[in-house]
Amino acid sequence: MLYVDKNQINEVHKGISYNLNYPIIQIEGINHNNVDKLNKDIYEDVEIFKEVIELQNEFDYISINKNIISEYNVHFNTEDMISIVMEFSQVAGLYGISYINSYNYDLKEDKYITLDDLFKKDSYYIKRINEKIIENIDSILERYCYDEEDIEGFLGISKDQSFYIEENAVVICFSSYEFDKLISTPIEFKISFYEFEEHLSNYTKKKIYKK
Repeated sequence: MLYVDKNQINEVHKGISYNLNYPIIQIEGINHNNVDKLNKDIYEDVEIFKEVIELQNEFDYISINKNIISEYNVHFNTEDMISIVMEFSQVAGLYGISYINSYNYDLKEDKYITLDDLFKKDSYYIKRINEKIIENIDSILERYCYDEEDIEGFLGISKDQSFYIEENAVVICFSSYEFDKLISTPIEFKISFYEFEEHLSNYTKKKIYKK
C-alpha cells in the first residue's frame, strides 16, 4: 500500500478564500519517479484551478466573497496502483459549482488507467453503462434529492469520463451540470464488476477485481 499525505494551501487573496487540500503520494523503490510524476500532475491541476478562478474574478462585475475548496479521497490503494478522486469547488454566496477529477494510476506500468483499460474493446461498455444509469435514474435522482421534473435528460458518459476504482466496482463521477444540464450537484454511480464481469478486460481481472 502506498502512503498518502495531505498538503494544504490556505490563503486569502483579492477577496478569494482558498482552502485547497490535495494528496502527496510517497513510496520508496523503483517506482519513485512514477510517483513524482503523479504528484506533479495533481499539484499542477490545483494551480490551474487557482489560476482559472483568479482570471474569472478579474472579469466579475459584482464583487462577492468566494470560497475555493478542494478535497480528495483515496478509494483504491495497493503497492503499485492507486485511485484518487478530487473535488474542486467554488462557492460564492448561495451558488456553488464543483468539478470532479480523478487520478487512477498504475505505477508498475507507469500509466493512467482509463475506462478503455477496464473493459473489453468489443464490449460497447459506454452504451451498457449509459443504459444501466438510465435504468436506475429514479433511484439516482432520489438519492441526490431531485425529482424527474428537475432534469432535462441524462447526457451520457464518454470514454474520458472521470471515475474511481474500488476493489469490486468502478464508480462513474459527474461534475456539476455534467449528468444533466440542470443538476449542479456532483453525481456518482457505481458499476459492479460482478454485474459486468463478462465485459471486463483481462487487465481488470488480473490486477483489480477480486471475487
